[in-house]
Amino acid sequence: MQLIQTHAALEAALPILQASPTLALDTEFVRVKTYYAQLALLQLATREHVFVIDPLKGLDLTGLWRVLAAPDTTLIVHSGEQDLQILWKEMGAPIQAQMAANIFDTQMAAALVGQLAGLDGTVDLQISYAQLVQLRAGVSLSKAYQRLDWSMRPLPQPALDYAADDVRYLHGIFDELQTQLADLGRSAWLVEDCQRAYAPRRMMVDESAARWGAPTGMMLTALQQRQMQALAVWRERTAMVRNLPRGWLIEDEQLLRLVLGVTNVGTERFWAKYGDGLTAVMQLPETALPPAPAQFTKLTPEQKDQVQSLQTQVQATAQRLNIHAGVVASRKLLERVVRGDVPSRLRVGWRAGVLGL
Repeated sequence: MQLIQTHAALEAALPILQASPTLALDTEFVRVKTYYAQLALLQLATREHVFVIDPLKGLDLTGLWRVLAAPDTTLIVHSGEQDLQILWKEMGAPIQAQMAANIFDTQMAAALVGQLAGLDGTVDLQISYAQLVQLRAGVSLSKAYQRLDWSMRPLPQPALDYAADDVRYLHGIFDELQTQLADLGRSAWLVEDCQRAYAPRRMMVDESAARWGAPTGMMLTALQQRQMQALAVWRERTAMVRNLPRGWLIEDEQLLRLVLGVTNVGTERFWAKYGDGLTAVMQLPETALPPAPAQFTKLTPEQKDQVQSLQTQVQATAQRLNIHAGVVASRKLLERVVRGDVPSRLRVGWRAGVLGL
């Protein structure tokens, strides 16, 4: 493992990385006091080398971003959506447009070949990296630094080794899973799933990420649900602008109280900062409110029966394919189907082919 903290060391590593058609990738980040994650380490591995790059040392990473965004480079990740979102923001617009389309997610690949068993024999839809390394490489990874503040410097050597291990075994796992997918005729399935999961629109963070607590949703009228969604969008936008965790601005419970007409929410200082924005949202006419999240609309008895019937079909299909039913279609997706909003992944692609919806 080579720790890169200087411009010279980075320049020496770039040709090695550029020459490799596949790169294993992982990150360590900090996201406690901010909305946006702060990149603290970037781990990359070829088949022969492991690099741990320290972005907090003021390095110019433009050349590295071009290597990662090269169209002939396959990035091997394990559940890498958050890692790629962080890098997407760091890269800047000119390089974002070239972001590598060739991503191989080992968690998704494991699901498609039916490897979902945990170390204790339980079945988990999303197998962890540690479980996959144990099952595939026979190596038990340490968990000692899972909650480390990765922005601290200097980092102890065991922590750097821990970070390096997150990419050290990915090429071997990649080789095995790639062969299995090909043998099963499912290589195109993974390409489809990765292209959807890592599409540019999924890498961008915007107010569409606005969410609020589901337990309160069914208690509200349709109008109140739309008001809650409007407040959640305001909170998301404000958190993004101020780079603060959304919960630091206002909690779901306080938003709910506003919708229910309770006025004594927050401190005077809070209202001095955010009162105008909140008041403007609460005074929006009904025609200007966003739609309520679909999951808060109760299903009719007939729709519930339809969902149950679809679940039976999905389970039979999954059993035939020897994969988890959730890989084929989750209940949430099936509820969208019966509401008349058939997701694109069930209209086209391999899921449409095996289900025939």
